[in-house]
Amino acid sequence: MNKQDMAQLIEAEDHLIRLNSVLQELTGYGYADGDFAKLGNIYDVIYRNAKPYLPANTEWDVELYSIITNQELSCEERANILLSRHAKS
Repeated sequence: MNKQDMAQLIEAEDHLIRLNSVLQELTGYGYADGDFAKLGNIYDVIYRNAKPYLPANTEWDVELYSIITNQELSCEERANILLSRHAKS
């Protein structure tokens, strides 16, 4: 996956997180609680495509989530981080 594609997925994830917050405020349920649970596949695609570049440790899920949700960085910067890390053995 190239960095532009990853940045667009991260941007979609940003909007999905905001949508989830609005849904929870309005209905008490997030998108994953209903017919739109498959929207969570965006995160899964990001994870699968970043995984070859990631350190091999069990805490990566927490680090990945913190990178994806870091609003201080642009989508492009977050994509660059995710796609430029070198896997550790």
